[in-house]
Amino acid sequence: MIGAFDKRTIIELSGDVIKEIAQKYENVQNDIGDMMDGALIETEARRILNKGISETKKETALL
Repeated sequence: MIGAFDKRTIIELSGDVIKEIAQKYENVQNDIGDMMDGALIETEARRILNKGISETKKETALL
């Protein structure tokens, strides 16, 4: 499981890479940044995990 610090680090480093690659193409840089910001770490496995955690909390609350 990746923590908030690691996630933020990956996002910031990705931004640095985007700036280097797309210096001359500002609109491409913005579009890629929007796509990668947050969605980079959101995977199917993470969605399943979060759904399970949410359902467990609901079941626990009902007890």
